[in-house]
Amino acid sequence: MVRDGLFLVRIYGEKHNDHWALVSLDFGVAAQGKTVEEALSRLDEQIKEYIYDATVGEDKEFEKELLSRKAPLEFFVKYYWFNIKKTVTSHLKNKIACVQPFQLAA
Repeated sequence: MVRDGLFLVRIYGEKHNDHWALVSLDFGVAAQGKTVEEALSRLDEQIKEYIYDATVGEDKEFEKELLSRKAPLEFFVKYYWFNIKKTVTSHLKNKIACVQPFQLAA
């Protein structure tokens, strides 16, 4: 997705024991790091190399297939589920929904 001249890449990540594992949903490329920042930096480099190889590098003949390759469906489900939960949670902080009985005056 391109917005304001920037290519936006959807990323899903999970912490496993002492490291973070991140996956680019748009290219199916993954990276790990001890911190989110380290994993993001590694993923950034992986994505740049991937795009370079697919567009001008040794894999140029497979450009169409490589640039349309996506991560497995499970990562899309986790990504969107996390975003739905995050959105709902942020909207619920200052709201309430309940059933409260009231005695009407006779």
